[in-house]
Amino acid sequence: MDGNAVDMSSEPVDAKLRGTMKTKAYPVVESAGFVWVWMGDPENVIPFSPPNWSAAPAEKISIVKMHGGCNWAQVLEGSIDSAHSSSLHSSNMPTATEVSGSTATDTAWLRPSADKAPKIEVQKTPFGFRYAAIRKPIIDADKQDYVRMTLFQAPFTVHIPSNDQYHLSQMLVPIDDVNTMFYWIAWHPTKGISQDAWRKFCGAEIGKDVEPVTFKKRRNAENNYLQDRALMKAGDFTGIYGIPCQDMAMWESMGPIADRSEDLLGSSDKAIFTFRTQMYRAAQAVQKGEPALGAVEPRVPLAKLMSFEGMVPKGDDWRLINVSEEERRLTGVFADKEEVEDLADAVS
Repeated sequence: MDGNAVDMSSEPVDAKLRGTMKTKAYPVVESAGFVWVWMGDPENVIPFSPPNWSAAPAEKISIVKMHGGCNWAQVLEGSIDSAHSSSLHSSNMPTATEVSGSTATDTAWLRPSADKAPKIEVQKTPFGFRYAAIRKPIIDADKQDYVRMTLFQAPFTVHIPSNDQYHLSQMLVPIDDVNTMFYWIAWHPTKGISQDAWRKFCGAEIGKDVEPVTFKKRRNAENNYLQDRALMKAGDFTGIYGIPCQDMAMWESMGPIADRSEDLLGSSDKAIFTFRTQMYRAAQAVQKGEPALGAVEPRVPLAKLMSFEGMVPKGDDWRLINVSEEERRLTGVFADKEEVEDLADAVS
């Protein structure tokens, strides 16, 4: 725990070195299926705040782990891009008239909208930002909107919209500049999906889809992600099995580190614009010795952060959905609407 050597078989029992040898150590907490390490200032350790999936019992938490061969930021930008799911994952998230929200089956998540160009609205928060992808539903489009709200929790966690069976969170952890470990957590306090079923659905079964120990994909750029052209002719959009590998094909094909110097950001990229500017400013602040994003008191309890997916009556404010009274009281962030309008002007 403190980095002290517990044994040195090559040294005599009374050797002074046995009592003085130390290595660098970090505070560690085990929670909700993960080992969490504080790597900041050892004299200023921020109290651990458990993730939102800690609300579920261990048997209701299922985790996919997969290696990504590219920079973590381009992986995260894919996770916070709600618009792409209507195209890239359209075979896994098909339109259905008989559902009023995302409805999970063994092979798909049915959705009540065919709108591929959602209206994106963003709101910054002390922990990162929230944003909503607002789509026209198939039914009663004049009375309601289909809203999918995503949360970016700095620096590498994304809580994406749930379905009717389980909530969804992702962590995009940098290994180095050109390698990332992708974690996708499906969880629910009472419902959920089994660990085996979750890995099968995602195409991430250990020993079949990903290598043991390294978690490197067997569907990868070298074999064209085992893309099935015959399946594409039959109607499958990508011919690539599993939502994560469909995403990996996009993320990794941009190169180890994507060149953003000639990006042409559109109206659907407001969350990506916010992520880039927010994290750039956060990095500058830390470089000056200022606190990291989300580290300043009062801090929002992470266990209470929740995404949202469902129908919302027209005129209702999506920013008030799934927001705890404690968060409103601590931050007062929901009183300001100008940031949303300023962001819209910046990328329009």
